[in-house]
Parts: sequence; C-alpha cells; structure tokens
Amino acid sequence: MQKILVLLLVLFVCSCKDNSKETSVGLLHPKVVEARGYVVPKDSMAEPKVILVDESKLKKVPVGNPKVVPTNTNVHPVGKPKVVMGVRI
Repeated sequence: MQKILVLLLVLFVCSCKDNSKETSVGLLHPKVVEARGYVVPKDSMAEPKVILVDESKLKKVPVGNPKVVPTNTNVHPVGKPKVVMGVRI
C-alpha cells in the first residue's frame, strides 16, 4: 500500500511540472517582431507648404561664454541663503 502511495505522489509531483517554453529570462526582454512597411499613395496626401526664409531678416543673437558644469559629480552649489523673518501669532 505504501509503495502505491509513494508512486502516486511521485507521479503527481512530476505531472505538476511547468512545461511552458517562456522562462523568467524571456519575461525581461521585449518580443521582437518583423516590421511591415506601408507606402502611402501620393494622391491621398496633401502637398507640403514651402515657406522661404530671408536670412538677412533673421535676428542673430551672439553666443556668450557657456557655463561649464562637470557631469561626473552630484554636488551642486546652492548659492546665497535667503533669510526670512518669522511672524509669531
């Protein structure tokens, strides 16, 4: 009788095995699919509106001295503190 129970227990444990092909690593990566393009017919699109620019009328702003900020640090200067007087109620 015990042999039958052990055999049934072993079969039950083996039958509960997850046989899905997707592993936990597969859940971390997006599914890759083939891109299928579509050529839009020219008669279904409006012609683009072209606006010419006269460069002599453009306002040109000279560039100043850029502020160099190091990118490898997480420390930033806070500046001068602002003192605010408290009011007692």
